[in-house]
Amino acid sequence: MPYCSEGRLRRKITEDPSGGGGVFGQRVKGGAVAKRAERGLRAYQLPLLTLGAGLLLAAALTHLVYRYENDRLRHSAERRLTDIAFQIGSRVDRINVVLQVSRSFLESRSGNAITRDRFVRYHRHLQDAGMLEGMQGLGFAALLPQGDSAATEARIAEDYGLTRRLWPAPAAGRLHSAITLLEPPNARNLAALGFDMMSEDIRRAAMEAAMVTDQPQLTGPVTLVQEITDERQTGALIYLYLKSDMNNELPGFLYAPLRLGSLFETVLQGRYDGYALRIADAEEPQIPLYETEGYNETPDLRGAAFRRLEAAGRVWELSLRDPRMNSSWRSLPMTFVVGGLALISAMLAAAATHSLQAYLRNARELAKVQRRILAQKDLHLREMSHRLKNVLARVSAIARQTANRSEDRSSFLRSFNGRLQAMAAAQDLLTRAAPEGTSLRGLLMAELNQLYGDSPSNVSVEGSDIHLTSEQTEALGLCIHEMATNALKYGAGTLPGGQIAIRWDLDGTSLHLIWDEVTAAPVAPPEKPGFGTRLMDSCVQGTLNGHIGREFHTHGLTIRISFPLQRIS
Repeated sequence: MPYCSEGRLRRKITEDPSGGGGVFGQRVKGGAVAKRAERGLRAYQLPLLTLGAGLLLAAALTHLVYRYENDRLRHSAERRLTDIAFQIGSRVDRINVVLQVSRSFLESRSGNAITRDRFVRYHRHLQDAGMLEGMQGLGFAALLPQGDSAATEARIAEDYGLTRRLWPAPAAGRLHSAITLLEPPNARNLAALGFDMMSEDIRRAAMEAAMVTDQPQLTGPVTLVQEITDERQTGALIYLYLKSDMNNELPGFLYAPLRLGSLFETVLQGRYDGYALRIADAEEPQIPLYETEGYNETPDLRGAAFRRLEAAGRVWELSLRDPRMNSSWRSLPMTFVVGGLALISAMLAAAATHSLQAYLRNARELAKVQRRILAQKDLHLREMSHRLKNVLARVSAIARQTANRSEDRSSFLRSFNGRLQAMAAAQDLLTRAAPEGTSLRGLLMAELNQLYGDSPSNVSVEGSDIHLTSEQTEALGLCIHEMATNALKYGAGTLPGGQIAIRWDLDGTSLHLIWDEVTAAPVAPPEKPGFGTRLMDSCVQGTLNGHIGREFHTHGLTIRISFPLQRIS
């Protein structure tokens, strides 16, 4: 059975009136140890002051070394980032060259038609030469006059065998440019056929710039229409305007779709593993074109560099951080060596001070722990002894009552066994009460059935049933157990003719319970309160926040218990 309260129960029950005689009366003598530790700490004041003056000079020297190493790390990061920018810029320039060579090839052919067969053969030639590395494909987006979507849809159906309408639906008042050729014909690229490039602002801006400059033009960050899976990356496209040599028509654009994550990983090829890199468009820096894992967790300290890169008409911002620089020891070895030599004496003094403080703190904590352990040990021993005596007294009284009321040995064994099972059932009820609680009537009857069986004629119970919380069940259950045990040992259960009347009522927010015993023999109050009396007082006053009163009569005892109902569910 759990104890009723923490502080009050220990103060009242484990109190040793003898002032030091018993288990709990032992005292831990830690005061002298604590005082000696405090005196030892004061002995280090002068050495610490002297050390402080020396540390000021050491700090100045350490700071100079620190600045030198920071500059060295910054220059190293800038060199790395310059190399990264060169590799990325070279790859973008290579894609630009592929688009320009493709335009020259297509414009040099006789006739104006750009057929898929010719486009496929040319794409295969570039692929075999390794010129398309980093590109998701090579495509052509035809410029369409308004209302000419049917011819484009028919061409897609003829070339790729797809029934595909121009999408999104063409809007009046602007040019349209639909994707009519895109190689290789994988699932991603086939999903993009028929898409109107001019329908989206970022793409349209880049296409118009390509028409004006007649140079490859890179878009801002977009989501490619080829992104048909959950593994999406930020994308971009490079457009090159393709002029016609007949009738001044505007045939369209050669373009290269780029999945930027794949592009940058192809360029870097693991040569910069261990570094945190972020690439963003200067006009939309909040959208990363590429960002390695751990970039945001890496502080922008030493070993960090920043650079701007012009790529096909756009400006990219590259930022490099070295996660290894999070470790000051690895990034600033000379600073630590120089500083460490100057700080050895300070570290020793700090370690000594820390040891003394820890010793003082541990001594105090040890004293507290020992006092608490002794108090808990004494409390457990006394409670165990009290509970064991109660159980033995109950079994003895039950055996006596059962023998007086039994006609033969067989009926005695049946009745006695039933009483013992009732005792076990009462304990099970209290165990099952947590955390749901139980009813007040059920709690009372579980205890009373042990005294007088299932149908006690000399016991009356009156009151409406009330559900108790688990905490109230444990506290009130202890009180009822004590009163029932005392009734068996000293009161109404000792001799035939004893009566027990239990009643309770509700008064606003309070519950009032009265346990009234009438005994056959005279009853005398105890000379001093025992452990069970103090246990009941602690349960009612501490856990239930209530009041308990006792009135002894010549032939009986009345116990009144009152407590508030706030915690009754």
